[in-house]
Amino acid sequence: MPPEVTHGFTTATGRAQPVQDGPSAAARLDPAVRQDSKATMAHAMFTLGLPPSCRGKSSKNGCPIKRQVNNIISKESPSVESVTPGELFKRLDCEYPAVVLVDCRSFLAYNKRHIDGAVNVNCTNCFTKRRLQQGKLSIDDLATSDEGREALCSRSDKDVVVYDEDTQVIDDLPSNHPTLLVLNSLRKEGTRACFLKGGLNEFQNHFARMCISSAEMVNSAPDASICRSAAGVISDTDYTTIKQKEIDIPATQLLTFLYVGNEKDAADLEFLQQERIGNVLNVTQSVPCFHQETSNINYKRISVRDNCLANLKRHFEEAFVFIEAARRRHEKVLIHCSGGISRSSTVAIAYIMRYRGMAMSKAYNLVKSRRTIINPNLNFVGQLAAYEKTISSAISSQCSRQIKRRTASPHPVPPTLETAL
Repeated sequence: MPPEVTHGFTTATGRAQPVQDGPSAAARLDPAVRQDSKATMAHAMFTLGLPPSCRGKSSKNGCPIKRQVNNIISKESPSVESVTPGELFKRLDCEYPAVVLVDCRSFLAYNKRHIDGAVNVNCTNCFTKRRLQQGKLSIDDLATSDEGREALCSRSDKDVVVYDEDTQVIDDLPSNHPTLLVLNSLRKEGTRACFLKGGLNEFQNHFARMCISSAEMVNSAPDASICRSAAGVISDTDYTTIKQKEIDIPATQLLTFLYVGNEKDAADLEFLQQERIGNVLNVTQSVPCFHQETSNINYKRISVRDNCLANLKRHFEEAFVFIEAARRRHEKVLIHCSGGISRSSTVAIAYIMRYRGMAMSKAYNLVKSRRTIINPNLNFVGQLAAYEKTISSAISSQCSRQIKRRTASPHPVPPTLETAL
């Protein structure tokens, strides 16, 4: 009997590995092992086809062809299935659609416009991306509302459709793109997941009536009837998840005199004294004003819960009076809630809109760029949108009054936000 013939080939590790030929060797392998062997052989054949200078290199400065292959591998082929806007519409346009929609865009973009019923998964900052890749966060942890978390937890018998702004081809995305990270995470959990071809833009072009904004949701339910059924079980910190509380980020300085933080920051007297913060705005019902009796710190409480029934907008002006009084005294202010994520950030955004003349989106982006964990709940986002309209209306009214006075005054004073409101 002739001896078995072996061939040496270069593997990804750069070593020569013997491979047996003939049907007897293949017959001894089960299908799973045989599939792995084919993948290894394919990788080896590709390596042999590279220029000699590229073989066996693993550094970031290695062969550009090999870097491209590594990027493809990191996207975890096989490729992800896609659905067209028309196909998704047919799935949604029924009484009981067995599909969960996941919106991978930023929280602000989601609140401006999204597909009705979609769950927002906030995976746009580097910190969250890294924790998701490491498996320290699940998709459920990234949902920005209780309803979203419940929908994701019940997805076992449903298909999940993931979408972003306008992605047409999933293979064109970088390996750290939020859409790709979410898809890969869902597939690792065994969930049937696909992506919407063309994203929100394409879907909205064909089915605009299926897309809504959070401001429309709030305005369509002024009595908060959409949340009334849950009123009895909503706690003080429903929108600040346990995972979010575990992200220990210290108080953030937004302006020269304005800080945003959590209850831990408010309790840290050493921190307050070190930063020379002499005023604390407590935007909670239950967190104590820690040093009110034992220090010279000036306190004010805005008693509001973090849920879809709370009206934080009606407290904006009294909060601003407190902040402005401190600013005029050249003193610093800490705005805090329980987690430094929803209520305190909402007040800070509203203040910047009011006294810095910024649009809601710019004020949000400013605060988000300095404190990445902020995440106002949908109710508060709707109130910020309504407050933006209030500011615009006040300025427009003041402009009209100034125009009428032009004939009486040769040098009219231009309207300011301060006088308008």
